[in-house]
Amino acid sequence: MISPCADRVVFGIDVTLNFLKGYILPDGEEFQLTNNTEGRRLLKEHFKRRMPSVILLQSGGKAPRLLAAMLAEERLPVVMVSPGEVKAFLKQSELHSQTDLSTTEALARYALENNPQPQLLGSEQLLTLNELITRQGQLMNLRTMELNRRDRVKSFYIQISHDLLLDSIVAQLHEIEEQICNLIKSSPISKIRDKQLLASAPEGDSRARTLSN
Repeated sequence: MISPCADRVVFGIDVTLNFLKGYILPDGEEFQLTNNTEGRRLLKEHFKRRMPSVILLQSGGKAPRLLAAMLAEERLPVVMVSPGEVKAFLKQSELHSQTDLSTTEALARYALENNPQPQLLGSEQLLTLNELITRQGQLMNLRTMELNRRDRVKSFYIQISHDLLLDSIVAQLHEIEEQICNLIKSSPISKIRDKQLLASAPEGDSRARTLSN
């Protein structure tokens, strides 16, 4: 089935700890970037250049939520869906028989066919997110400086001092990441529901219960 809105540009993004994989419709372009500071910067530039109507990420784990947070801070049209929603969409479409369909293409086709509406963060949520991401960057810079200082010292006791501070910085970074992920999880970005799937699911279908919760 070809979407009547095929002139819209949509991205399907698969996020792992090491890579950022993408698929763009309607032109069918695929790409892969390293999931690091430079790769995320390049991805952000790609979005700003193509101006997509939807950037669809599959929820699950910390990595997708951290990327969604970065995109939300930039006011980009990011939406997160569950793997179950994508699987249900594929089962109802002619795409279910395509065994070579990548996750990114499935996400892009879901976005093109279902047209999920991105929900921007409210001003208070955006301010909190901005402060969390700013502090995260500060701590990462501090960690790098401490690692460099530790490498230069010879005294065992001074090395221990650096290690203690590094442990504290890492603990704070983990806590901030958790707060960022929880903010995204509870935000409108992660609360998109597909009315088509809900309407077509039989009464009592566990999928319907999942989508409506």
